[in-house]
Amino acid sequence: MKTAKRCRAGIALFALLLPFSAWAQGILLPKGQVRLPRLLSNVVKIQVEENVARVTATHVFRNEDTQPVEGVFYMPLPRGATVTDLTSRINGRTLEGELLGRAEAERIYEEIVRRDLDPALLQLLDNRLLKLSIYPLQPGKEARVTVRYQMELPVERNTVELRYPLRTDIARGRSRRGPFPVFGRAPGYPAKEHKADSAAVGEARIEVSLKSEHAIGNIYSPTHELDVERPDERTARISADVSGGDGQFVLYWTLARGPMAVSVLAQRKEGEDGTFLLSVAPVLRPGGRRIPLDVAFVLDVSGSMDGTKIEQAKKALLTCLDSLSSEDRFAIVTFSDQVTAYSDSWLPASQRERARAFVADQTAEGGTDLHAALQKVLQLPENRGRFQLILLLTDGRPTAGETRLAPIVRLVEDSLGAARVFAFGIGSDVDAILLDKIAERGRGFTLYISEREIANAVESFFMRVRNPVLSDLKLDLGDRRGIYDVYPPKLPDLFYGTEMRVAGRYKLPGHRTVTLRGKLRGKEVVYRFDLDLPERDVAHPFVPRLWAARKIGYLLDQIRMNGESKELVDEVKRLSEKFGLLTPYTSYLTRDRALQAFAQPQALPARPQLSRSSGRYSALMPLMSLDKVGPAGAAASASGGVPAFRAKSVGAAAQIGALKRAEVVPRGQDVRYVAGRTFVWQDSVWVELRLIGEDQGSRKVVAVRYGSPAFFWLLRQDAETREVLSLGRRVHFLWKNVRIEVGRSGIESRQALERLLGS
Repeated sequence: MKTAKRCRAGIALFALLLPFSAWAQGILLPKGQVRLPRLLSNVVKIQVEENVARVTATHVFRNEDTQPVEGVFYMPLPRGATVTDLTSRINGRTLEGELLGRAEAERIYEEIVRRDLDPALLQLLDNRLLKLSIYPLQPGKEARVTVRYQMELPVERNTVELRYPLRTDIARGRSRRGPFPVFGRAPGYPAKEHKADSAAVGEARIEVSLKSEHAIGNIYSPTHELDVERPDERTARISADVSGGDGQFVLYWTLARGPMAVSVLAQRKEGEDGTFLLSVAPVLRPGGRRIPLDVAFVLDVSGSMDGTKIEQAKKALLTCLDSLSSEDRFAIVTFSDQVTAYSDSWLPASQRERARAFVADQTAEGGTDLHAALQKVLQLPENRGRFQLILLLTDGRPTAGETRLAPIVRLVEDSLGAARVFAFGIGSDVDAILLDKIAERGRGFTLYISEREIANAVESFFMRVRNPVLSDLKLDLGDRRGIYDVYPPKLPDLFYGTEMRVAGRYKLPGHRTVTLRGKLRGKEVVYRFDLDLPERDVAHPFVPRLWAARKIGYLLDQIRMNGESKELVDEVKRLSEKFGLLTPYTSYLTRDRALQAFAQPQALPARPQLSRSSGRYSALMPLMSLDKVGPAGAAASASGGVPAFRAKSVGAAAQIGALKRAEVVPRGQDVRYVAGRTFVWQDSVWVELRLIGEDQGSRKVVAVRYGSPAFFWLLRQDAETREVLSLGRRVHFLWKNVRIEVGRSGIESRQALERLLGS
């Protein structure tokens, strides 16, 4: 009874969205009309040995009100979790907690949801609840709550999965994005919008330590950028900044029993084709022989590079030189309207100290003769026992010498040999189509970055490619009659510390043998491994979206390079609307004024955030200017002036490139993909996309009042419905061919709803 009274009192809430059996974080319910204690930090440390995880979750709150705070701290726990320790330091005292059963936990969750505060708590109804009474926390004092528990992690096909919840939007329309609660004035009356700044949370971080008797291969998160350290093959340290995030933190790692760590994540509903994500990572064994590098740095020193650009570029080049191993070699070519080579041949890494002065002396002036610079670097001799990289840094477009697109691209295609070209386009004035074609013909890719990101971007990239393993990869997936739409269509080279990920669709589930061929020091090597495609698996809903993002990226690239066709445009529209991905052809975006702001051309987006483990990119894409290649090999003209057009072109190239290499699942603020359906935020309602524009009277419509007995009966019908209803207080969706409209008014009686839906 005492707990119930606390729940009915003025409520403050810090809650996190998670699936039915997920990890859980704390909920704070203060008593009375007080200012919510500020969450100073939320640090989660997880130690994993084999598949047993030991979790230490620490919340630190500070009472910034002028009066004491008293309340209850709740922490949902997953099935199978065993609490090993609970420590709470409040006003210098240690408090004890108790574990509530499912029935009591469910009652508390429903009470909060009925109070119209946080629909996402519907996802917690299957969890037990840890309860800790908070004694009066004096003004200006801190409360530290630390919970320790352990549980077994699921292992599937040598892949271990870890999930940890982050946060929910907390009653959309009342709280801006940021992990902050909304509190009530009085019972039944929610507070006005809580103007919280997400920067107010001091720290939100997850740290994971892995230890295994087997080598650890792939380490992958579809939700977050990771920082990964690997002291040896059987241990790893992973950290992720999760401040301001929503959804959940998801982490996978593979236990390797051979030279390659292989994992397969699949999603297939009954009666539908499946989608798979195949990851392959080389395992760096102690004493393994490394392939030496030949690295050529091609640096633009034209007048437009003056200032921050050239200083950042020189810093990046010097760092890369310092990172070369003793058996590596290097070359440096600088270009403006004149081309200068530090040497006409490859130099051993031992001579890099002499080259530092050459790099430091570079100044920016003159035009841009890219053709001559590429011609010079492509004349360097090739050694089949070494891996050859060309790193091109430029901020402009050709203005001297040969300036036409076709001859420059043809030069790369005809003279490349076994080298790889990776281009860094700096700023918004580069010729995006030219750089993309150079990188495509050069079997690399382009990264578009701002002038202040040059050093970090180049250094991060070089750390990923400095240990090559295999080149010229070919993947044989067995019987291709049952597998289709595999992306990327051409496989990238494989490096230690990185993973190759292939996404595709399949019609025929079952076992097959996969063959991976590649070249090692000029000789072909072959690896074979098993691939099991399940008949039914619904545990990885991000896989179809990631596949769709990659396919859309390649389709947009074809449109951009070769022009529109009805077939390509229709497929982009179909995929973008089915999976809730924003593209230039996502027509539903402009149906609501709130979404039109996201459809305006924007400046150069943030570059893909490369880390030592996985990439991340901004998933909210504006409508992009898909510039085309004209008959003369130059980009077609556009209105708005040349500078504006070029900025749009670069932005489009960056966004398309990010989609093609997608590893993090794209998410947008006003479009949600839930339970295999796309929902759009329209007129303050989450509306299932297939219902938008539907003729009135075409199907039965049933209104259900949010938080009523009818509402709770509906959400318990199946897991998919519960996930849909967790979107918010107003949701319109299709249920058994009936349009259900959840909102402020409607049917309240469970019996009445059953009769209506059964009629």
